[in-house]
Amino acid sequence: MKQLLLSTAPWRWGLFWLLLVGAAYFSLSPSPGSAFVSIWDKALHFICWGTVGGSLGLALFPRPFGWRSILLLALAASAIEAGQYWVPGRQFDSADLVANALGLIAAAAFWLPLSGRSKTPG
Repeated sequence: MKQLLLSTAPWRWGLFWLLLVGAAYFSLSPSPGSAFVSIWDKALHFICWGTVGGSLGLALFPRPFGWRSILLLALAASAIEAGQYWVPGRQFDSADLVANALGLIAAAAFWLPLSGRSKTPG
């Protein structure tokens, strides 16, 4: 099992970075795309950052997933949200920050118990 986890680590980290860059791209583009207009904006923020946080937990697994990881992602999400100030047609919204944080907390609620139990032998 440990060998499998080690062999998939580059893919798991690649997925995390792909999702993080995708979140930044869609957050900082003037028009994030018509595919997302049917979803309530705050739900979209929750899903986006919950997915990014979840992928970080997957990339770190079986190492511990701690609150420091969530804090760093929350800072990244906040910086990206603040960056919308300079994007035409977009604006900073503190409610988006709350939705981002709730998504990250949901990811942490999933991974924190798992990372504490993941003592792989060898």
